[in-house]
Amino acid sequence: MLVLAVMSVIFLVFLLVLVNAKKEQRSQISFCIQAGFTNTQIIQHLEAVNGHGTLSQSSIYRWIQRIRAGNLDVNDKARTGRPLRMTPARVAQLQQSLNTDKTSSVRELARQTGVAKSTVHKALQLQLRLKKRLAKWIPHLLNDFQKRRRVRMATQILGMMRRSPTLHTRIITGDESWFHCYDPESRERSKSWLARNEPCPQKVRREISVRKCMMVVFWDSQGVIMTQFFQRGLGIGGHVYL
Repeated sequence: MLVLAVMSVIFLVFLLVLVNAKKEQRSQISFCIQAGFTNTQIIQHLEAVNGHGTLSQSSIYRWIQRIRAGNLDVNDKARTGRPLRMTPARVAQLQQSLNTDKTSSVRELARQTGVAKSTVHKALQLQLRLKKRLAKWIPHLLNDFQKRRRVRMATQILGMMRRSPTLHTRIITGDESWFHCYDPESRERSKSWLARNEPCPQKVRREISVRKCMMVVFWDSQGVIMTQFFQRGLGIGGHVYL
C-alpha cells in the first residue's frame, strides 16, 4: 500500500510539472509575439530554450494563432469531464425521439440526448435493437379497395388467357402518366431506424411540383406503338385518342 501511495504521489508531481512546463512555453510564445518575433523565430526560440521538451509544432501554431487573435490566456480550457452515459432515462428519450421521426440521424439524436454519437449508436443497436434500413420505393400507394380490384382484374385476364393462349398478340393497350419536375430525396435520408422484424416503410417515388406534362403510350406484345406528349391544361378525352 505504501509503495502504491508513493507511486501515486510521484505521478501527480510529474503531471503538475508537465502542466507547468506547457504553461511556461505558452507564456514564452506570448512574450515572443509581443516582441515582434515571426512564427519561425518563435519555434527556434522554444527549441533552443526547452530542448526535447518543446511543444509539437501543431500545438505551437495553434497557440500562436490564438494569442495573435487577442486571447492572451495561456491556461487550458475547463473540461466537461467524462462523457455522459446512456442511462435508462436517456434510452427512453432516444425512443421518444425516434417515435417522432424515425429518419433522424445519429448526429441529431446525439444532440437531442446530450451524449456522444458513438454512445447513441451503441444504444440503438444493442439496447433498442434497431437497424437503419432504406425505404422501399413503389410507384404509387394503393388502398385496400384498389389492391382487391387489381387482383380481381388480373384473375379475369388469366382466365381469358387460358381459354385463348394467343389472346395477348391481339391486344393493344395504353397508359398515361404525368411527368413531374421534382427534387428526389436521397437514399441515405430515406433510411429509418426499425426493429429487426419490422417491415420497411413505403414512399411514393416522386414529389409533385407545379411544372408537369402528360405522356400517353400505346403498345402491344411486340413493343411500343406510339407515344404522345400533351401540355398541362389540355383536356384529355375520347376525341384525343380517336
